[in-house]
Amino acid sequence: MLPARSLVTAAPAPAAWVGHVRRLASVGISLVFVVLTLARVDIAGAASSLGRVAPLGLLVAIGLTGLELVLRAERWRRILLPFAPIGHRSALAYLSIGYFANTLLPARLGDVARAVLAGKAFGVPRLRILGTILLERVADGLVILAIVTVLALALPEARPLLETARLIALVGAGGVLALAVAVLLTHRTAVAATRLAGLTRDVIARLAEGLEALRRPAGVAVFGVLTVVAFFVAAAALLVVADALGIALSPQQGVLVMGALALSTAIPAAPGSIGTYEFVGLTTLTGLGVAPEPAIALVVLVHLVATLPPALAGLAATAVLHLRVVDLTHTAETARTEAPAGR
Repeated sequence: MLPARSLVTAAPAPAAWVGHVRRLASVGISLVFVVLTLARVDIAGAASSLGRVAPLGLLVAIGLTGLELVLRAERWRRILLPFAPIGHRSALAYLSIGYFANTLLPARLGDVARAVLAGKAFGVPRLRILGTILLERVADGLVILAIVTVLALALPEARPLLETARLIALVGAGGVLALAVAVLLTHRTAVAATRLAGLTRDVIARLAEGLEALRRPAGVAVFGVLTVVAFFVAAAALLVVADALGIALSPQQGVLVMGALALSTAIPAAPGSIGTYEFVGLTTLTGLGVAPEPAIALVVLVHLVATLPPALAGLAATAVLHLRVVDLTHTAETARTEAPAGR
């Protein structure tokens, strides 16, 4: 059976306005990118491209997204093994819940929610769980950046995208850093300056524990294979959607576009990375010679295919574990009112 713990909604934090400012900033970032994206496309032409999609292709892409989710759940389960020997179903459930929360919370706070919920369910300090999530993010970013760089150098038409890839990687690194700093939300915001250094050391020490599973060469090998295979499955889903729209992309181009899209999700933005995802995808595809209208149609469909199945799985998991969506949406915020040692 899947482990579950009840959630109790805490009283509003004294500095609740900080959360409001963060949400407004994230929504503002997304709105800017939405406007920049729409200014570059003919909406009627994009709608026409969407109307020509082959439904069978979308079904195949959804199946590939499900496979990617299963692979990522197994990867997370293996990272957790040294201190939480859980089954694949439990890892899949809480990973899906984290993805679902990311569709409801800005700036990828669903990752923090996953750390809090899984920590309670597995009896593991949430900072240790957050360390495993950071490890996932860093590994994904490094693998994707390496693949995108190699392909951009190999494809003459993609070389102008190298600067864009570097910029996305830089912003993505900032997103990973923001996730690391987000652990401070699990503490009261009124932390005395004299305690900040000790608190930072405690956070770093707990996050380092997420590397426990990679101390053995076999663990590193399995982790690396699962990371690479999951990414290429996602790229295959993109290529299937492109084919369903009648867009001819080579496998190398599909991998390049998927890499750029994946890196864009690290940009702090509105729930579901709305706006930033579309802008980066449109920029990458038009740089490869795809017309703006079919390009944005492809990005929108890939975004839906990549987001909805994991989110629906997460919604189902919240029901199975008797969690309330209203509690889930506040978990990352209310966590900072709990005990400061990451318990």
